[in-house]
Amino acid sequence: VTTIDAVSKFTIAPELFETLVFEINTGDTLNTEEFISLLLSAGYRRTHMAEGIGQFSVRGSIIDVFSPLYDYPFRIDLFDDEVDSLRFFDSVTQISLENTDSVSVCPVRELVYGKEKANELSSVIRSMKKENLMRDAEKLEQFGYLSSADGLPKTVRSMLGGVEGSILDAYGGEYEWDK
Repeated sequence: VTTIDAVSKFTIAPELFETLVFEINTGDTLNTEEFISLLLSAGYRRTHMAEGIGQFSVRGSIIDVFSPLYDYPFRIDLFDDEVDSLRFFDSVTQISLENTDSVSVCPVRELVYGKEKANELSSVIRSMKKENLMRDAEKLEQFGYLSSADGLPKTVRSMLGGVEGSILDAYGGEYEWDK
């Protein structure tokens, strides 16, 4: 159950979404810098503590991630570049809840793009000199992302890549009300 507004918003194409979902297993080799880059490009924010969905933190060989796929954040404990252990923990008490052999990470925003793309989009929006879009340019410069592409001109939306329409467009034309 959802609202008309929710299903009509522009969103990431399912094919692109699937390329941004990745799994981490105990024993995997994990390059910390590459992993941080993947998290940032999937819309996560680096914070002091991973207390809310879409946040992650790095403290030495420990990486905490709060993925929307789980009720609790998970902790990756590395030994050098090997995943030594994975466990879910309580974000308030920081107490471990349960060990696991595998976790998945997926994007946390409908629109996913990196800092370079955000800067490029901001420049294009500013060059249009439309007052109603200046706030979007400021958000891109300050936060590196927009929460929605709905108000953007088609030329700007096309630069996002993978933003082709709403969830209804992504899953074809067969809807419950058609039956």
